Amino acid sequence: MKLLFVLFISCVFAIKCKDFKNIHKNTDYVFKKADADTYVYFNLCGPITTQLEGYDTSDVSVLAYLETYKEKIVLGSTSTESLELVNDGKTLRFTYDGDSSLQLSSRVEVTCGTEDTSSNIKAQIEGSTFIFSFTSPDACPSNKTFPITGLILCIVLFVLIGFYIIITVILNIFVLHKKGLEIIPNYLFWIGLPSLLVDGVKFTFCCKKAGSEYQTFAV
Repeated sequence: MKLLFVLFISCVFAIKCKDFKNIHKNTDYVFKKADADTYVYFNLCGPITTQLEGYDTSDVSVLAYLETYKEKIVLGSTSTESLELVNDGKTLRFTYDGDSSLQLSSRVEVTCGTEDTSSNIKAQIEGSTFIFSFTSPDACPSNKTFPITGLILCIVLFVLIGFYIIITVILNIFVLHKKGLEIIPNYLFWIGLPSLLVDGVKFTFCCKKAGSEYQTFAV
């Protein structure tokens, strides 16, 4: 039942890179502050394409490169990429975990717009999170109708969940002779779900990562 619940949530709410195919570029997005020798290369929906000598970037989506010292700092790993729609569906928010030893992370926010401002990327730091933002028509949702495969998947999930609940309730009543809340499949899970959601919200909005020496990295 828990697996079906997770699949249902994914079916309804998941935003996928394939819905924004043009957001990944053959040439990386690049941010550079005028008075610094640090470049930040990043790409979305996949790893960066910039090749640095002797460095594997196959799992790197956001990379800071200190040119003077030839030092590379991973601000975002491709394998940790998550994508969500914010700002009433107008902005794509990509979130990444970076170098775990430095407790760094990064966020890239691309807002739907007719003008592409990726050549003038804005940057800021919140704690140990590096945030980059710009506008692009590639972040605008397409006008395509709801994919038929997605519709079929949701229907199948609804049917499976319905059958599971009905069959389990019948078994609990007539075979296992359960009564009250016990006839509901995994009722303990559903009773505890609200408190788990509250704990998740508290952790997300109340907890902060420990600082690091790179918090002073100026953008």
